[in-house]
Amino acid sequence: MSSPDLDFSVLPAVQSMSIFRGFDRDIERAMIAANLFDETLDRARGSVMLLHNAPTGDETWRAEAYIRGGLAEFGAMGDALSRDLHIASRIERPHAPLLSKNPLIHLLCAMRNVEIHTAPSKALSSKANVTLRHPDGSDSDSELPIVLIKDLRVARLLAKREVRRRYKREHFEMIVEWFNEKQKVFGAPYLMGRGVEIYCSEILLTHAPLPT
Repeated sequence: MSSPDLDFSVLPAVQSMSIFRGFDRDIERAMIAANLFDETLDRARGSVMLLHNAPTGDETWRAEAYIRGGLAEFGAMGDALSRDLHIASRIERPHAPLLSKNPLIHLLCAMRNVEIHTAPSKALSSKANVTLRHPDGSDSDSELPIVLIKDLRVARLLAKREVRRRYKREHFEMIVEWFNEKQKVFGAPYLMGRGVEIYCSEILLTHAPLPT
């Protein structure tokens, strides 16, 4: 089995985020306008909603449940896309998550497999030091409660044989290192939600490209 052609240059920069979290409005409008992705969009919205609402606090099992739910909805997007294309009588290969070149999307696929088929990941409530930018242009320092995945390790992600055969270990070492560094600042659910939105953008580019 050949390894996917991953492109680490397309990982999101993730330098800031809004405290008002939700599904990207521009992507949502584009998917609605395409009049093609009814179930796919519902799955994507559901995934991002669950991920962004993963609660902080001592009862980390609640955050773990939201994360599992968000990953399950993400995992259903590929089949949803196939159904949407079939309903529209579009005879073309669906852009499944595993066809992406973005390492973050492949990480989400592996995380979803771990959550569904092996022991679920453990969440950890934490706080990130952030700078808030106010409407008047002023800044202030604050602490933002975030949720981390504390046992995101290459060995866990590559536990299943088919996953080990699909990927080069060094690729997973790189993406896990990237994710673990970024989640300390932005939290795991936000990064995962960005991955879902990136996959939606790829679906639009593949199946509903803008006219040139």
